Amino acid sequence: MTVIACVCAAALIGALAYRPITTVDLGYHLACGQEFLRTGRIVQDDTFIYPPLDPVTARGHELTPGSYFDQEGQYHSPNVNWFSQVVLGLLWQLGGWTAMNISLWLLVAAIAVGQMALLRRLNVSWAWLPLVWLTTAIIGHERFMLRPELFAYVCLLVQLYLLVGHVSWAAVGVCVVVQLLAVNLHSFWPMGVAIVCAFAADAAARGLYIKVVQRRSVVNELRSRVVRLAVCLALVVAAGMLHPAGPSNVTFPFRTVEFLHRQKISGDVLQEGMNLREAYELRPWGFIPELRPPFGAGWWRNRTLRALAALLMAATVGGVLLLMYRRWALAALLAGFSVAGLLVWRNIAFSAIFGAPLIARGVQDLWRRRSQRQAAHTQADTETPQTTTSGTRFIRTCGLAVVALLSVYWLHSVVTNDFYVRGRPQRSYRFGHGYNKLIIPIGTCRWLDEHLPRRQPILTDLPSSSSLVFFSDKVTGAPSATNGWAITPRRMGQVMALSRGAMPIAKLDEWELNVAVVPADGYNAPLADALQASPQWALVHVEPSYVVFARHTKANAALIAANKVTGDNFDTRAFIELCRSADPVATSGLATGAGMLQRLGLRDQAKTVWRACVAEPLGRELPEPWVNLGTCLADRGRERLLTGDRGGMADLQEARECFRQALRLRRGDPHASERLQRVETDIAWYSRVGEARP
Repeated sequence: MTVIACVCAAALIGALAYRPITTVDLGYHLACGQEFLRTGRIVQDDTFIYPPLDPVTARGHELTPGSYFDQEGQYHSPNVNWFSQVVLGLLWQLGGWTAMNISLWLLVAAIAVGQMALLRRLNVSWAWLPLVWLTTAIIGHERFMLRPELFAYVCLLVQLYLLVGHVSWAAVGVCVVVQLLAVNLHSFWPMGVAIVCAFAADAAARGLYIKVVQRRSVVNELRSRVVRLAVCLALVVAAGMLHPAGPSNVTFPFRTVEFLHRQKISGDVLQEGMNLREAYELRPWGFIPELRPPFGAGWWRNRTLRALAALLMAATVGGVLLLMYRRWALAALLAGFSVAGLLVWRNIAFSAIFGAPLIARGVQDLWRRRSQRQAAHTQADTETPQTTTSGTRFIRTCGLAVVALLSVYWLHSVVTNDFYVRGRPQRSYRFGHGYNKLIIPIGTCRWLDEHLPRRQPILTDLPSSSSLVFFSDKVTGAPSATNGWAITPRRMGQVMALSRGAMPIAKLDEWELNVAVVPADGYNAPLADALQASPQWALVHVEPSYVVFARHTKANAALIAANKVTGDNFDTRAFIELCRSADPVATSGLATGAGMLQRLGLRDQAKTVWRACVAEPLGRELPEPWVNLGTCLADRGRERLLTGDRGGMADLQEARECFRQALRLRRGDPHASERLQRVETDIAWYSRVGEARP
């Protein structure tokens, strides 16, 4: 049964790692990696940023840790991931998207293999491996993205494996080499120092206890372990200096934590920013979702967070057991990994990848001691007690069967994409290969390359900047980058303020930007509204996830004349097919495209796409498409009634049925309830008065 459960859990991890690339900052990493491969230069300045960062406008505003302006006014910032960028850049040259997909799968596979090796090093039964893998799959899959942190997880697993049990000088040497790699791969390298420190402190404490309290001689094995771990600790700390940033790199992670603490990143800072018009002055780093705590409002509706909560409760028990059996280093590491996963969303994989094996060790210690006591009572006359009873085997078999069944259930759910779209609908992850067309704007990049009159910088938001700058030959730069260290917090805040409508689009005149690529999400809706309402700008291209605006200039005259999008010339049928092809789950692509049209004010076109969305099997089962279709119909009906068109009443009645359907699918849905009440009021008013409400 153990083998079957292992195969099922491994298949689930493999399926979750087999996904289109969704990493929004991949373009920036590839651009920096390609720059190094081409010139040998590590990008540590505002390359790819336009307009360049100015020390005059930045004066009086805080910079990110390690960043500064030199005497010539050039902005510099530490590039902690530079070696990851080189590796990714080389892989891109070798195989493009195929190499990216294979690399992602192999990195996740390396994590799973590392966990297997660690369990054996911890002397934990194979029976725990399926549960560890299942936990990693359900929680860790949220971080199965081709980012430098995956390299860091592999390095940390290697170091943890080397330091559990006997530590040889060869293990010390390999650990230091791995640390040197980790220092240049990702900023998680201090966790490697923490691992060495935990084992060194454990060994030193045991030696002191024996020598001072028990007044006995310390055995050679323990003495050698203390010496080797002390040397290892000194070397891994020193390895932190072997980075392009130099010795200051050792303190960089701690300065970063202190900086983020000053930014007061928390779940309520977003609402605070919404309330203040000067949001670009208000701690812009607080708006980055992955830097917020995972357990926000309504967390229990998220499958991943429910699993994380259960794991953290198990970690509490496991930590107590490890302390009971005097495994102090493992207990300290379990506490550290659990706290890391509890603090910010981006760290949730720590609890699963590293915490689950340590919990297994603590629980197995308890189980072994219990079995040994039972065997001692029942087989006291037996020289070698039988520690595995039939009851134990039955419990283990049942547990493995449950893990296997859950793995198979979720495996089927992943392959059919139900895992990703039900419960917490999202457009990021899917089963398959290539890249996610709704996240990575390759189609938009191709359109820009075909239609822009010249190479030029553009305006876009932070998440989209990396892809547009790297994957488009015509785009030379953007005001921001997904790497927060590549820009000042003030510039980051200005770009966010433009997206939120807290800064006038006249800023684009100052920045001399004549093309804007705006994502389809609600966060950027105010920017799209402002550009569409401005007589200086024209909508020239619409995709499910992105729209392109061009300024009325002499250089853009031919572009606008040939491509300006209006309600009259928009090809809704072709757009529906584009939406269907943009996502393996057609409902998701249609919903994204319909929402885009709805925000652009193209209600008739949006209504048609929403109808196509609710015609899909999945679309019929989700309340959101029905609410949005009803909203389009209600808005259209009111407009028709205000102009004296009595046909608007039919739109209102159909909208009412849409809202009722949404409430049947999700009882008490606040959006459906509110809009149903309003449309019923409108219908009653019109039926009584004979005209639309003012």
